[in-house]
Amino acid sequence: MKIKNSQFKVKSLKLRVTRFLLLFSLFTFHFSLFTLTGCGYKFQGKDTLLFDTVKIGRIENKTFEPKLEDKLQKALAEELMKNGITISKDSGYVITGVITKFELKPLTEKDGFAVEYEVIIKGE
Repeated sequence: MKIKNSQFKVKSLKLRVTRFLLLFSLFTFHFSLFTLTGCGYKFQGKDTLLFDTVKIGRIENKTFEPKLEDKLQKALAEELMKNGITISKDSGYVITGVITKFELKPLTEKDGFAVEYEVIIKGE
């Protein structure tokens, strides 16, 4: 009688482990599925864009940070070219904008001097 009881415990334990692994696998699958597709984010490549050339128009700076519009235009042009988009004055697509906020916050310091910053730029 004791042998049958211990065999029952082993089968019960195997059933619990199997059930746990099944539930864990289902949870992992669904979590991955919702994480990757739940927010609607899609990776957009150059092939799916409507344009391959663009003109960088006027960037207006409404902050007190001098030359910020020039720095943003340069960074924008570099990033677009790095992604295979040509900058052309003759393009039908124009990027314009207004910089409305600029913040520079020190994140880490060493010997009383800021070593790392957080830059926040907001615009329209």
